[in-house]
This record gives sequence, structure tokens and C-alpha cells, in this order.
Amino acid sequence: MTMEDALMRAIVNAGVGGLISVLIILLMYRLSLSVGVKIVHAFESQSEALTRQAGSIEGLTTSIRDFVGRDNSEHREIIILMKVLSEKIESIHNGS
Repeated sequence: MTMEDALMRAIVNAGVGGLISVLIILLMYRLSLSVGVKIVHAFESQSEALTRQAGSIEGLTTSIRDFVGRDNSEHREIIILMKVLSEKIESIHNGS
């Protein structure tokens, strides 16, 4: 007697309740399998999104470092120009 025959004999001996139980188990198995596949796909897409976000954050970090670390010569030139203009305005104001 094969395993399938023994299983069929057990189901027949269990009656209608056994048959219904087997059907419920099979349906639950198929449902859990399809839901499991969807969950795996959702995790994969979430992982890809997090990878893209990490790349974007790395680019932003590099951009901020470049901005903060760049030469402040333009800023210094503007401050010097403002001082010169202030002195000129004071000299014009005091001279008249």
C-alpha cells in the first residue's frame, strides 16, 4: 500500500468531516502561499526603494560637504566691498 492509498483510506474513514478538514487545509495552504509571495514582493520593492533613498542621501551628503567646504572667497570679497562702501559713504557724509 502506497502513501497516497493510506492517505485516501484515512480520509474516507474520517468521513465528511475529514474531507472538509482536508479541503480547508488545502485552501489555507494555497492562500498562505499566495499571500507569502505577495509579502516577499513587497519586501523586495521596499528594499529597492530604501537602496535608492540611501543613494540619494549619499549624494545630498556629498553636496552639503562640498557647499560647506568650498572656498569662502566670494563671501570675504562681499564683506570687504561692504566695508569699503561704508567707509566711502561715511567720508562723503562727513565731508559735506
